[in-house]
Amino acid sequence: MTIRRSVATLGGTLLLAGVLVALPASSQAAACDMTVSYGHPVTAHRTTTDSFTVCVVGAPGNAKPLLDVRATPADKSANLYLELDKEDGTYLRSSAAGAPGAIQRVGLAQLHASKYEVYVDSGTTGLLSSAPYTATIIYGPVPAIAADAFSPVLMPGSGDGEPTVVVDRRDANIVHVTAPVGVPSAFNPIATGNGSGGVDYWRSTDGTHFAYQNISLPNGGGDSHVAVDGAHGVYVADLAATNVNLLKSTDDGAHFSQLPPGGNTSADREWLAPWLPDPTKGTGATTLYLSYHDFGAQEIWECVGASGGQFDAACSPIVPQNDSSIFGTAAGNTIIGPQALDKKGTLYEIFGTSTTAENLLSGFVGQIDNLYMGVSHDGRSWNAYRVTPPAASGKKSFANIFPVLAVDSAGTVYAAWSEQADDANGNPAGPITLKLTHSGDGGQHWSTPVSVNAKGVNSAVLPWIVARGPGQVDLVYVGSSTTHNPDDATANWYAYQAQTSNGTAAAPSFT
Repeated sequence: MTIRRSVATLGGTLLLAGVLVALPASSQAAACDMTVSYGHPVTAHRTTTDSFTVCVVGAPGNAKPLLDVRATPADKSANLYLELDKEDGTYLRSSAAGAPGAIQRVGLAQLHASKYEVYVDSGTTGLLSSAPYTATIIYGPVPAIAADAFSPVLMPGSGDGEPTVVVDRRDANIVHVTAPVGVPSAFNPIATGNGSGGVDYWRSTDGTHFAYQNISLPNGGGDSHVAVDGAHGVYVADLAATNVNLLKSTDDGAHFSQLPPGGNTSADREWLAPWLPDPTKGTGATTLYLSYHDFGAQEIWECVGASGGQFDAACSPIVPQNDSSIFGTAAGNTIIGPQALDKKGTLYEIFGTSTTAENLLSGFVGQIDNLYMGVSHDGRSWNAYRVTPPAASGKKSFANIFPVLAVDSAGTVYAAWSEQADDANGNPAGPITLKLTHSGDGGQHWSTPVSVNAKGVNSAVLPWIVARGPGQVDLVYVGSSTTHNPDDATANWYAYQAQTSNGTAAAPSFT
């Protein structure tokens, strides 16, 4: 057993030239401080700061076990930090729910080892104080839930988060997936212990078997997004430390080359939208739109790349011509969702803002309680229209990432978001509801939002949406029965799908 962390090393890492680098762990194999058999949880009363080795045994040969580690403070005013690592000290998972007395929990499925390290300390005070707590280690099956015919596919690679996926409907339904591992790419394997940094890319022609490659440039590895133009062109945006790197493939993702980068030094959360109405003209005729959130100025920016995605002109902030005050409310706190095009080439961008008054009262970090739809015919001149009712401002939060949008073949625009009410102190708390609305006049007016949550799902986050034929809408989201957000680390979360063929109805039916 080896104590590897301290207040001075920021939880097992060293800040070196702006990069978090993992400290080397002891090469000596740790003994088993706690052996846990499959289906037989183990409980122990311990005191922070604490580190111990867990060995798991006895899983049936066909099992897909889950390792579930929990730390419950004895003092209901205490805050704990819980971390699960590989045997050699490589970071895997952590939990630090903010509410005093909250149970901390980490879970790990698809186990590839039989020995793990657990670390617990007293939150921000670390080694400077101690707190009694109860450790509970559960090694058993993943909690069962009624499921449909979807089959999970484990992607090759490791350490990825926030994936994006696109299916090229014009090109044999090829599936393209990207996910960031960490920035900067050159240093991330040192910091995380993963085999690669930057952005990972997967490609499949059957939706089951995926070819894998890492395509990031040395300074990349932040947020990523993948998009296709239907003429064998695949575009990947890779958030770097200084801009947004852009990569393009002209052979369905077999090979990538670099395009001129877009964005600026404070670019954050980027989204792509290729426009090629006639695929017979080839991928060189594509106009590529790149939007991003400016982390410094808290503005929404758009870049226009003609001639196959060549960003030769400077990017510019989205300033709605019909209501310039919207741009003012964005100065302080904004959130950006994806962008989409209709058949006529009209570009839609969904984004959220606080209000000027809220920003002034909160040090320019006001609540995201207004959603707007930006509309442009060229990516440079914009109008913007309110999506959420004005009455929601100051009462609800739409900051659960990300608000999303889609356009069906009839030109109807759909918007969806995760909505949470504010408590008496003005902070988002309690259940989270997935909402859906639509516009039949190019984003200018919106229907009354409807709830999408499946029965028993009290919290729905991380939504995504696609639309095809008139009224045909599919949404996916991550849901849980918990109502105690964001402080319930014990909640189980599952992926859900909601599908409707009458998305333009006042009360769409979902299956």
